[in-house]
Amino acid sequence: MPDLTKLLTDTLAAGFTAEPPQPALFDPATDLLLALVAPTADRDTDDLALHFREYFVAGQVPPLEGPAPPRPRALGDLVTPAGCASHYPGTWPMPDPCLAVDGRRGTTSPRLTRLFAGDLLWLYFMERMGVFQIVGALLDDYALLRRFPIASRRRATVVVEAMVRDLRAGVSSTTRDRDVAYRTCLGWTSELGATLGSEAQANRAFSIQFHRLIRLALQFYSARQLAVAIKDAASPARASTATLIAIRDTLRILQKTCETFEYGRSYTTTLNGIVWVIGGLAVVRDLRRDLGIADMYEQPYEYVPAAYDLLVRGDGKAGQPDPTRYFANHECANTGRDLMLDVQVLPVEAPNFAATGGLLEAWLDLVEQRVEGYRTAYHALTQLDLSAADVAAPQLA
Repeated sequence: MPDLTKLLTDTLAAGFTAEPPQPALFDPATDLLLALVAPTADRDTDDLALHFREYFVAGQVPPLEGPAPPRPRALGDLVTPAGCASHYPGTWPMPDPCLAVDGRRGTTSPRLTRLFAGDLLWLYFMERMGVFQIVGALLDDYALLRRFPIASRRRATVVVEAMVRDLRAGVSSTTRDRDVAYRTCLGWTSELGATLGSEAQANRAFSIQFHRLIRLALQFYSARQLAVAIKDAASPARASTATLIAIRDTLRILQKTCETFEYGRSYTTTLNGIVWVIGGLAVVRDLRRDLGIADMYEQPYEYVPAAYDLLVRGDGKAGQPDPTRYFANHECANTGRDLMLDVQVLPVEAPNFAATGGLLEAWLDLVEQRVEGYRTAYHALTQLDLSAADVAAPQLA
């Protein structure tokens, strides 16, 4: 009998390898926005360095103290039209940061050189955590209000200045752009996005089928646990064929709904949003003392909720932080993303994929902890149990 776990891992790896890198325009200031986060020996285990490694690989990032060397790149480096002269299309300069999309994430931590719909899901829950609201309020205070003594002679404030200039130039990650991507790819909207009155068509199929997958997987685990409890140890429990087929059909639909991620600006919006999330969290981390957040709050689950209370709720005080906002959204972001990365490359059309003891069952075994983690975190956010009923989209606070 073949080692199903290894076969599954090899199958997922092959699926990701078949997806080539996708050219995309970075924010022109990407190097600077992430310069506080690039993994170093003394920050190799914190959450921000982990997020960086999940998405990017860095070359020599220009230091904040010195200018970045000019590195113009022609559009022809990405696409060379057949039958055209070798000089076409000229030397139109493009942002060429000292990093690339290339990181390890997902259930089997493969090296991924492009973004997927699951990465937009990650961005959604990081926004729901309040990251963009925190960063926006911090930038407003630095540029206009000056309620807090944020010293300008700081490495972190050089990044803040770059963010302010991005906002004024219109090249930053914007609420409207992200909201369109959430609606058209996930069928969801953010708290601020819901106030914009967007006419973008919501991808209801994704929002329905994703949580249907969670519910069916939970039913699968529950039925298996019951079967194990009532069966003899020498007679192993087998999954219901009907349940496996229902999960396979749901996976098939989900794969189709993910195709919307390849249209329009969704990819670029996701890429720039991830850059702003990671860079923004680093700014909050490095300026937390200037904001009046206690020195003892050194971890993201401490200073992110404190910054939210201080800057977004507007009470002007950083009290005892409630880590639920960070942990629950962070868990939904990571587990939901990892599940969706697998979904996009699972060989659902392969013969016997949904057979008892086949690849689908092996995958369900592999992701059980993530499914349970998403269910628990989602319940903490919405008070809704995904095993009990269909839930089309996260409920906004």
